[in-house]
Amino acid sequence: MKTPTGSVQRYLSYLTLFLIGASVLAIIAIMVCTGIFHLNIRTAQSSAWDYLFGLPLVALPLGVACIIALFIVNAVQRSRANRKVTK
Repeated sequence: MKTPTGSVQRYLSYLTLFLIGASVLAIIAIMVCTGIFHLNIRTAQSSAWDYLFGLPLVALPLGVACIIALFIVNAVQRSRANRKVTK
């Protein structure tokens, strides 16, 4: 039987992977488009660029917060497991 803590850890790890991975891909896309294709960001009329530039600003801190939450959940699970063993 799976514990609810295991599913929380799995959810947090996938969420962390998604947030940080999307941020890294957005940063690479920004570097490629501005560096190789010489795209001037100020003249770009699409609002998609606004979202592309905003994604790492939001997703990276959320990814770090998910990593911290994952460590906390893991520490609580180990603490509960140690209590069960010592009883």
